Amino acid sequence: MHDYQENPEILHIEAKLLLTRADSLLAGSLDDWEPLKTLAHLAVPLVADWCAVHVLNADGSVARVAIAPRENKFKTPNQQLLNVLQTGEALFVTHEVPGACDGVAVCSSVIVPLKTQFYTIGAITFVMAESGRVMDSSSLAMAESLASKVGVYLDKALRVKQSQALNLKLGEQVEESSVKLRAALVRTKRSEATLRALYRISNQLNSTLNIENILNQLAQEAIRMVGGENGFAGLAADQGMTVQRFFHQGKVEPFEHFWATGQGVPGWVLKHRTTYITNNPTMDPNVDHELSIKQGARSMICTPIINSVGLVLGCFAVINTKKRRGFTSEDQRKLLSLVPVASIAIQNALAFQQRSSDLIKLDSAAQQLRNFAANLESAREQERMSIARDLHDELGQTLTAMKFDLSWLTSHLMKKDLNLASEARTVTDQMDSMVKMVRRICSQLRPGMLDDLGLSASLDWATREFEKSTGIGCQLIVAEDAEADDSLSAASALAVYRIIQEALTNVRRHSKARNVRLSLTTTPQDLVIHIDDDGRGISNDEIIGQKTLGLMGMRERAQRFGGSVSFLGSADGTMVSVIFPRNKVPVEKGQFSSGQRTQITEVM
Repeated sequence: MHDYQENPEILHIEAKLLLTRADSLLAGSLDDWEPLKTLAHLAVPLVADWCAVHVLNADGSVARVAIAPRENKFKTPNQQLLNVLQTGEALFVTHEVPGACDGVAVCSSVIVPLKTQFYTIGAITFVMAESGRVMDSSSLAMAESLASKVGVYLDKALRVKQSQALNLKLGEQVEESSVKLRAALVRTKRSEATLRALYRISNQLNSTLNIENILNQLAQEAIRMVGGENGFAGLAADQGMTVQRFFHQGKVEPFEHFWATGQGVPGWVLKHRTTYITNNPTMDPNVDHELSIKQGARSMICTPIINSVGLVLGCFAVINTKKRRGFTSEDQRKLLSLVPVASIAIQNALAFQQRSSDLIKLDSAAQQLRNFAANLESAREQERMSIARDLHDELGQTLTAMKFDLSWLTSHLMKKDLNLASEARTVTDQMDSMVKMVRRICSQLRPGMLDDLGLSASLDWATREFEKSTGIGCQLIVAEDAEADDSLSAASALAVYRIIQEALTNVRRHSKARNVRLSLTTTPQDLVIHIDDDGRGISNDEIIGQKTLGLMGMRERAQRFGGSVSFLGSADGTMVSVIFPRNKVPVEKGQFSSGQRTQITEVM
């Protein structure tokens, strides 16, 4: 060992060598504390008898990273070291330590902070004890030079360790994020596949409104979705669940069965409105073991089809007979995704089924009403014809006889009493008015000229009578082809006449018109009639009103023969358009035949 106090030049040379070695050591690896340990050993005994290096951790604790030459010294940081770490200022310390011969020796030491540009990261302690040397300015300078190099090294080392820790943490986070991302990607792909499948199934189920086809497709899709073998789909009925078909390995087998509410797995699903899974059917009391479709079953899942208000519409079940894995919650989730699609399709089919049934009932009721109206109208026409015949045969003949008698009486009274003759002549005139009234009533009840002279002549007489009785100008325009047209049957001609008669009645009662025009034209298929007036104009409420029985009667008469009646009101008046097929007979019972005619002739 050199006596450095007696040979300061040797100390100076050794110090330079130590600093050079320090540069070489500290320029190497920054991933451990070995260079510091070596440097501590090199500093002993050149700088001090003992040397220790401490670093300040991020949590505020102090860790010793190097010591030389004894491992049992400075294990616990003393107060002086903590003061240096806190203040960042070097500190000379003189204290007593146990000697080699169980005595007490006085030693001196210096604690130099290890600094970076901004903060203190540790401290290096040099102790003079065994050699008897004391710390001087040269020792302090050496210690500070060495501390400066160690400080730079520690700063870099700590930054490297922090960077490594951050990289490790970042790597863990990246790996964790990658795992999550891969899982999310798998879920996304599954979701996309499920959505595509549901879109396809939805289009397939909603492409038909036949409830049986929907249930068949639903059963097959449920089997396919969970990789099953067999299955069925049922529909909720009154107090139970009913099934019509069973699918066995892709083939349809007839299978009709009814489960009451709470009975069997479908009945249990109907009662509890939740999915039922059993992977041990042989020991399950809810499984109907006597049913052929349940024999040999190893697992079964049954899912209810529920609408938006919680009502069970039906169910679908999948049954496996081979030794496969049991059904899981994932299978339940897959089948539950079918429920909204199936619910909408079944509700649409049931609504269509109900609407079709209602339409059939409505059409039947409407047909019955039309038949009733036709029979009623037929009875009315028969009654009119009967009354007209009675008026003609009974009252007409009686009035004719009375008129002859009055004429004879008047002629004889002229010779005896002129006053009585004048009174008789007055009664005769009244009798003429009564005969005309009976003739008009008979014509209104049953226009005999319609059978004898045709529709045009009958309308000509009717318009003239209308004009005389109401004072409303009535113009009849009949096209040449319509006037010569004889294609209408007796029943059709009567229906047209009654429609026009009702239209003229409406003009007299409601229109407040001054003039009305009636025109008849023909097409190869139809007779076209227009009735126009210059009155107030009919309103839409009156056209569609429930109380406009006259308009409804006009429509019904035309519809019996496949025709139509339309009404249009405006400020200029009302136009009634009638389209009546030619050569058309009514399909309802109760129509008039051409043989049921009566002839009303003038009396006198």
